[in-house]
Amino acid sequence: MAYARTVGFSGMPSVGVKGMRSNAVLRTGGAGFTLIELLIVVAIIAILALIAVPNYLEAQMRAKVSRIEADMRSLATAMEAYCGDWNDYPDRSDEALYTQTSGYRGLIRLTTPVAYITIIPLQPFQREREGAATKGSLTYEMASTGCSNRSPLGWAIYSCGPDMIDDTGPGIPLYPYENMDTIVYDATNGTVSKGDVLRFGPGIFREKVRFR
Repeated sequence: MAYARTVGFSGMPSVGVKGMRSNAVLRTGGAGFTLIELLIVVAIIAILALIAVPNYLEAQMRAKVSRIEADMRSLATAMEAYCGDWNDYPDRSDEALYTQTSGYRGLIRLTTPVAYITIIPLQPFQREREGAATKGSLTYEMASTGCSNRSPLGWAIYSCGPDMIDDTGPGIPLYPYENMDTIVYDATNGTVSKGDVLRFGPGIFREKVRFR
């Protein structure tokens, strides 16, 4: 049975309930985003990504530097505990400690036979070492006066820093006997800037270190 057409107050014909539902389905079923709307959404997402990604990388870099400082505090505690037992510090240690290319393994003394520290941590910032494929296995480097009757007793632990370049001078392997010429990392110069992250103990021999 066909629905009767009625006339509303405006004088325009109106349709029945079934016709209204059909028209609503036709109007909403074909709705969608236009090309302009899609381009606007993509542009907004790109702008948000440009804002978020640099901030994420900045936070990641600062977190790695904080990890270096925490690792160095642990190593410093182990060094002083070792010295308390042996009245000396371990020999110098090479950054390729866990590879066959390392000739100086002093930090291993902190793990055996007495475990002053459970494991020698790896650097967060890895790099190629003198052309050798040791990336991914570099530890912190350590210079000390270990196994010597000379004085003063001291040590330095350092990391290459975010620029992944060793900025220490040639004198650091014999620190504090030899002078050290080095660049110290400072985040205020930029998150990725020159310089190494260093820690000295039991004190800084300022007459032996020149900070560039």
